[in-house]
Amino acid sequence: MRNLRKSPFSLIMAILILAGAAGGPRAGAQPPLPMPKPKPAPAVPVQAVDDIFSSLKDAGSPGCAVSVSRAGRTLITRSYGASDLEHGVRISPKSVFEAGSISKQFTAASILLLVQDGKLRLDDDVRRYVPELPDYGVPVTLAHLLSHTSGLRDWGDAAQIAGWRNGKRVFSNADALQIIFRQRSANATPGDYFEYTGTGYVLLAEVVQRVSGKSLAEFTRERLFKPLNMGDTSWREDFRRIVPNRALGYRRIGEETLLYMPFMNVVGPDGLLTTVDDLLTWNAALDSGALGPFVTRELQREAHDNGGRPLGYARGLWVAVRDGQREVSHGGQTGGFQATLLRYPDQQLSVVLLCNGFEITSNDFGHRLAALYLPPPPSPAPTGGAPISAAEAERYAGTFVDEAASQMATAAATSEGLTWRGGLLRAVARGRFESSDGETIVFQGPDRVEVIEENGVASTFARLKDPSPGPEALAGLEGTYHSDELRADYEVSIQGGELHLHNPDTGYLSGVFKAAGGDLFAVPGILVRFRRDPAGRGSAFSLGIRRAHFDFRHVPPR
Repeated sequence: MRNLRKSPFSLIMAILILAGAAGGPRAGAQPPLPMPKPKPAPAVPVQAVDDIFSSLKDAGSPGCAVSVSRAGRTLITRSYGASDLEHGVRISPKSVFEAGSISKQFTAASILLLVQDGKLRLDDDVRRYVPELPDYGVPVTLAHLLSHTSGLRDWGDAAQIAGWRNGKRVFSNADALQIIFRQRSANATPGDYFEYTGTGYVLLAEVVQRVSGKSLAEFTRERLFKPLNMGDTSWREDFRRIVPNRALGYRRIGEETLLYMPFMNVVGPDGLLTTVDDLLTWNAALDSGALGPFVTRELQREAHDNGGRPLGYARGLWVAVRDGQREVSHGGQTGGFQATLLRYPDQQLSVVLLCNGFEITSNDFGHRLAALYLPPPPSPAPTGGAPISAAEAERYAGTFVDEAASQMATAAATSEGLTWRGGLLRAVARGRFESSDGETIVFQGPDRVEVIEENGVASTFARLKDPSPGPEALAGLEGTYHSDELRADYEVSIQGGELHLHNPDTGYLSGVFKAAGGDLFAVPGILVRFRRDPAGRGSAFSLGIRRAHFDFRHVPPR
């Protein structure tokens, strides 16, 4: 049963093994899902594939392992670049890569297997199994955690705000949980909106261990990897463990290519070590229903927010329609590794890329590769939009902020029209635009912008209108600020008329924060908003970095 993708008998055996391994009468009674007959595959010459990856052909640079399958049969496998630059080892289909957030679907499948076993319910409050999590007044369910709608702060961003960046400290799941358990508030009410975070999947890994009595690595090995013959897949529970054929991750810094490895032991949100062959095996199992109808269906069930809006995300998987084709996918990035796993159920087509260079755009490469094997996309429908006038472009121009996601963006009027974050927008209706990367930009009046990503996730930006503080008001923000939740201090000083932030313990975030309007200051990806006491002095600030926001209170000098 070694080659699951080439042997129908092996696939049937895997289905039977998984049905027995799932335990309980419901699991054993479930037949596999019917497999739709795929459409004939277009013939794709190897050179067409190689042309896509021509920039990665240098044997002395990082690269990718690439594979495509249809209906469980491998169509092509190619390798480009080196897995180990120091020893000149080429990447091969057996090279083991970090899969980053592709890992989440395996954690999600583990939870669903336990639901199938009758040991969990998706609407269970996670505190039923992890009572150390603070009570935020509203249940945080397993379904919330699976779909990134829990409202919980991201533990990794919290650690970064505290000053502990990746590579500066080796974190374990126990360390991540301690950070999570110290949070006395959340970013949002569970279910209100989608916010991608690793916290939910750390908690889910803990639920698997407490309910099954086995670590996530043990559980997945017994219930997923071994039955499906994914013999080269494991978890990075100890980054020091020797892994045969492991590829090393790299990042370009200036003129040098340097090692860039995820030296941590957190598993659940990421931490999966795997190969292109094993990921194709996994996708074949999802296509065939080898995990049983319940797990297969629920893993791909699209989540909705409290208002009923679909989120484009299921359980560890993105679900979308792209170029006329249903697409189930996920990407991953950790250290210098980039990964993309695509599946087109109606075509029974799977595409996988595992890469070891931080700068490699695996998602773009993956979709270009998929396009070689998919039917041509339908012609775009006429938009009916008209060129935007210079006066209208000026009306929309300005700087906008989404403080919930610590993002700033500029809309600018140019001779060509309206730009958003530097990219020219195409008008599709009055106040509604599309960007070149698939975003929809909707101006809901001159001071409010909704940005809808290609996967359907939306965020709201508000126009910045308040003037920045003058020198005297700026000086009133100086001092030391402390967060009990993070056990971290920041010093605020005014130097040369500019606001400087500095973590005295770790040196993190040392530098100038630019005034953005009012008492809001920013560097790319990080926002700091100050609050003042009645006398106009700084009393506190909130610091937001992507998926975590924390309050720091002013500490009076001793």
